[in-house]
Amino acid sequence: MRVCGPLPASGSGRDRPARALAPPRTAGPAMHGRLRRYEPVAGPVSQVYGEPPIRPLIYGYARVDEENDDEQIRRMQHAFSRLADAEGFCFATTFYDDTPGWHGAFFELVDELTRAGAHHVVVPSLCHLSAHPLLRRQLITRLVLAADAQLWVSGPP
Repeated sequence: MRVCGPLPASGSGRDRPARALAPPRTAGPAMHGRLRRYEPVAGPVSQVYGEPPIRPLIYGYARVDEENDDEQIRRMQHAFSRLADAEGFCFATTFYDDTPGWHGAFFELVDELTRAGAHHVVVPSLCHLSAHPLLRRQLITRLVLAADAQLWVSGPP
């Protein structure tokens, strides 16, 4: 079938050219039948379509050693998850340091907070950052300055 140009003279009685078909729309609003679907103009899409809002991320940090058994660590993780749910956060993961005096996982946590744009950290107690008050204060300052983070304490598991 020809879409443009004159129709063949086959006795159809039509001497005028056929109309060209309009090309399909590819840009602009999506077409569903004859209805156009536009994105909402009022409020976030999640509120308009009834989807739950995105919850902010919260990361955990803990210092563990040989004295901590698997059950204690599991209870600590559960306490982190409970706090996250109660406060409206999405619990991401926990960073663990297991060597005394080493804070490698802590600095990885700071890097992850800045990469993900997250601003919340939960610890079982402030002693998990450091037993020394001056070093603990410096680590908290590092969290605040590098990632604009807020520190939460879940309490004993």
